[in-house]
Amino acid sequence: MRFVSLLALIATFCWCTGCGGRSSTGNTAHLQGQVTIGGQPLPAGADGAITFRTTAGGAVTVPIAEGKYDSPATPRGAVKAYFSINKPTGKTYKSARTGTDVAETVSIVPASVSNGVEVEVSGDKADQNFDLGS
Repeated sequence: MRFVSLLALIATFCWCTGCGGRSSTGNTAHLQGQVTIGGQPLPAGADGAITFRTTAGGAVTVPIAEGKYDSPATPRGAVKAYFSINKPTGKTYKSARTGTDVAETVSIVPASVSNGVEVEVSGDKADQNFDLGS
């Protein structure tokens, strides 16, 4: 009986982990690159994120820092990259929730890419740059 329980435990573990862990799936790729707008670097103080979303519903979101991103687990295949980039306006406003001063920001993502940018992810790529136009 003890042998059967041990065998069941091993089978359950293998089923849950896929008998090989994450590295054997091959469903992700490592993308890195720069994000520019109209060929120019992002303005000082701008920050944001990229969400890579598959048609099947899988997604990963990574930050954009100083105009660069690093996405080590990007879904492979046809994906859309959605951008959220904001810059400070220099103004502040009072938060209705906390009553503290909050820095006002404005989106700088061009309307032409507001519905995402199509990308075919077939493997690791250290120079998957995005110029979002103007």
